[in-house]
Amino acid sequence: MFTTYTFSTRECGGLILGGFLKISDLRIKLGSSLKSAEAVRPPQGLPTAYQELNQFLLWGGFPQGGLSLLRAAHGFGATALWVSAARKLTQEKKWVCWLSPSQSLYPLTLQLQGLDLSFLWTAHQPFADKSWLWVLQELMNSELFSFIGCDLAENNFRARQWLKLQKQAQSAQVAIVFLQRKNFSTQSPHCFSLIMEFNQHHINIQRALHRSTPMHLSWRNLHAHFMPQLTPISPAS
Repeated sequence: MFTTYTFSTRECGGLILGGFLKISDLRIKLGSSLKSAEAVRPPQGLPTAYQELNQFLLWGGFPQGGLSLLRAAHGFGATALWVSAARKLTQEKKWVCWLSPSQSLYPLTLQLQGLDLSFLWTAHQPFADKSWLWVLQELMNSELFSFIGCDLAENNFRARQWLKLQKQAQSAQVAIVFLQRKNFSTQSPHCFSLIMEFNQHHINIQRALHRSTPMHLSWRNLHAHFMPQLTPISPAS
C-alpha cells in the first residue's frame, strides 16, 4: 500500500502531471523543482527587545543582509532599539559597530544594560557622503561586524550610494540600521528591507518585505522602559 496524490492535468516544470502518482514517482518527476526546508525557511534576523515587532517582521528582528531605516527624533527610542539587538550579539562575543557624527552612546548606561563594551567599536566624524560610504564599505569588507548602526542625524546619501550599500550588505550578510533625525523623502525605498517612523506612542512600519504595510505598533510601554538607557547618569553627590 502506498500514499498517492491526485493532480489535475497541468504542466509543472515542463512535465505533464495528472492522475495518481506514488510519492517516489513524484520526487523523480519534479526533481530539481523540489525545495529543501532550508531553502524556504525565512531569512535570518537579529531580534530586538520589542517582541511585538519581532513577531510582525518576517526575519524576527532586523534583517541580516539588508538595510533598515529608522526615522526618529532624539529621545523616541530608535537608538535604544538598535542597542537592544546589539546587546545580545556582544554577549555572544560578536562585534557590533556604531557610526555617528558625534558622541551619542553613553558607555556606563550601555554596560548597565548588559552590552559588552569590549565588543563594541564606535567611530565619530562629521558627515560627508563619500567618506561615510567608504567607511561603511570598509567595515563590511572587514568581515568583523555582523551588525552596524549608523546615525545619519539630518544627513542623507544619494540614491546610487544607497544602492551600493544595499548590494554590499546583502553580499556580506551584514545588518545595517540607519537612523535619520529628519524626515527625508526616501529616494530609493526599494533599497531598504525595513523602514519605520517613530512617534511618541507608536511605531509606523512603512515598509517591511513580505508584510502588509503600513502597520502601526504601540510603542508607549517599551519607549518608557528604554529611555533611561540613553540618559547620562549623574555622579553621586
